[in-house]
Amino acid sequence: MFHVFCVATILFLIVTTGVSAVPPNPWPEVHFHREIEFSVEDTTGAYVNNQGGQTYKNVFYNFPALQLKVSNNPVINVGAEDGQMTTFTSYWLNTTLYMYTEFLSPALQNLSTCTPLEMGFGMMVPDWMIRGATTLNYTIWGTRQSWPMDSNYYPLNLNRKDGAGFGYFEYYSDNRTGNPFRMDAPAGGQGVVVNEYASPIPFTTEPFPNGTFLPPCAVHEKPNRRERP
Repeated sequence: MFHVFCVATILFLIVTTGVSAVPPNPWPEVHFHREIEFSVEDTTGAYVNNQGGQTYKNVFYNFPALQLKVSNNPVINVGAEDGQMTTFTSYWLNTTLYMYTEFLSPALQNLSTCTPLEMGFGMMVPDWMIRGATTLNYTIWGTRQSWPMDSNYYPLNLNRKDGAGFGYFEYYSDNRTGNPFRMDAPAGGQGVVVNEYASPIPFTTEPFPNGTFLPPCAVHEKPNRRERP
């Protein structure tokens, strides 16, 4: 028995008969991977990313040392009159999050900002996307929606976590390998933020270059305290 339906622009074919599947793998404790992020609208399937496209995210993950760096490709700063390009990079080191926005034009370098924020807790654990999640007991055949798109269908597992009243986090993995495929996250209202993994074999475990986790903020600066509700 099967059903066909669309969710957030991804076409799914759900096979409800029992199929042997490889469970999702946790992330390697030290690795690099790339994600492609875009936003979609649940009801219309229209892209609603305010940059009009996709963001490529490079993720450097070192869990034993509590180091996480996520850098985005350059995007148009729509608030600037001349459309200057900026990049955004976050560094999560122990319990402090550093947020760095850099203007790429030499004339605007002085507008670049680096803000430290004391979070009071560390980065996500390697199995953060499946810990406490509900595994749906069927196989989903899904397509990639990031550019460049392809017409292949991939057999996927689906793990769903409650988003604390804001919808669900839905994590898809390839049920032949256990490798990650895609994460859908609630964005408020009807919107969904999608992160697709850029490769069927997403993780690279070579040593990181020197300085990978060195934020541009002065390390002696006292970080801002995060106010808890």
